[in-house]
Amino acid sequence: QTLHEQFTFPTYLWIDAVCIDQNNIEERGQQVSLMFEIYTKASVVVAWLGEEDKYTVPALRLLYGLSGLWDWWSDDAKAAIRHLAHNEEFKSFWLALGHFFARTWWTRMWIVQEIVLAKDAILVCGRWCVSWDRLCKATPVLMDSSTDELFEATLVTGDFRHFHAALRGIGLLKCLKETSMEIGHNSTGTSSREKCRLSALLHIGRSYEATDPQDKVYGILGLLRGFEVFPQLEVRYDRTVSDLYMRTAELIYKEENLNFLGLVEVNRSSDQKRQFILPSWAPDFTVPTNYLPIFSGMRYPPIWSDKAEVSREMSGTFTFTGDSKGYCKFDLKAKTITVTGFRVDTIQGIKTRFVDIIPDFRRGHAGRYGKRICWLPPDETKESELEEVWNSVLGQKPTQVRAWVPAEKVGVEGSFPPPHMNPQCFQTAKMGLYGVTDAAIYVDDHICGLLGLGVPCILRRRANSWRFVGLR
Repeated sequence: QTLHEQFTFPTYLWIDAVCIDQNNIEERGQQVSLMFEIYTKASVVVAWLGEEDKYTVPALRLLYGLSGLWDWWSDDAKAAIRHLAHNEEFKSFWLALGHFFARTWWTRMWIVQEIVLAKDAILVCGRWCVSWDRLCKATPVLMDSSTDELFEATLVTGDFRHFHAALRGIGLLKCLKETSMEIGHNSTGTSSREKCRLSALLHIGRSYEATDPQDKVYGILGLLRGFEVFPQLEVRYDRTVSDLYMRTAELIYKEENLNFLGLVEVNRSSDQKRQFILPSWAPDFTVPTNYLPIFSGMRYPPIWSDKAEVSREMSGTFTFTGDSKGYCKFDLKAKTITVTGFRVDTIQGIKTRFVDIIPDFRRGHAGRYGKRICWLPPDETKESELEEVWNSVLGQKPTQVRAWVPAEKVGVEGSFPPPHMNPQCFQTAKMGLYGVTDAAIYVDDHICGLLGLGVPCILRRRANSWRFVGLR
């Protein structure tokens, strides 16, 4: 009815809730396979946010006003925003926008490809609408550091707790959409393709909700085609979730070697039965991104120097097994993988801090070096998130936490919540090595190197097989 009132007919409409029989898994699979064609060939994609409420009109009025500031963004405009953030007369408009961003549409898995693949997108809320382009003009204004005062003013009430998540999500979709267009114009763009790997898009999908856990994978297949990536994966809803996630891990292995193990969530109890009866080596793509290991993408500096002198270009990828090519054989029926590697040592002692294992531990050099290898320097956002945890592991006094990076730097990397970590320090039995991990380790667990995996891993012996515990 809403569309009938807003569009001039005759108009051809494809509405997923009407055109797909959700109870027919064969039809669902066939229609989901066509999502790329449907969204890319549509003249416009209309996103239904739900019926309007008392907050809809003031929220959209504020968005329209903020988007107008984008064309003459200056210090005067920033001063105006700071004034409006504390003006009681405008509080109802900010509150309305908070409710607008709290709608469940912003958390749905399927909106990613709806927006990214669309030539043009319109968000409809009851009788009212706003274009995606106008929304993108308004968000940089909202994400400017001057609006921090708005959030600080409402920390107690939490009226605007949805702002950061929604704004980062919009920034992420905008970044992906620009990347898709960049690849369309320049098919050889290597840096753009790094953002569009299967593992990277699955990582993004973890921040969104899906009723069917299989859609955590199927929901990004259309995106991959938009980025000119064609994984050999048929959309079939008659598969089990476990089978689909294992097949997806195998696809990532073909593209990125054994690095798919870095997608397995951390802080799992050793005897905990995982969802969907997944084996220990298969990622659970329904688990949020902040439960992933922090050691999967380690970097190291080539020289011992102050962090200010270390740039991203100077740092290299840490490869524990050198340039060796991994071997991994998948047996999906048995839910096992066969890999080649070597044992380094076994874990003997476990503590929460290094100073509890080594009383005379010299924290200075280890602190500077450790902060460099735990994330990609000089990413101050991630350092801000992890610095306090790393200092507690080392037994140091925490330093002042850094502020968020400017809004224009917020892209794929800055769009996820802080890591959920419970780091543990350990000492090995024979070689007396020391290490730290965010995996749930036990005494007698084995520190191992697997050919093709860039960082050491931790395995647990189980009869005639091994259980994957985590990375270190």
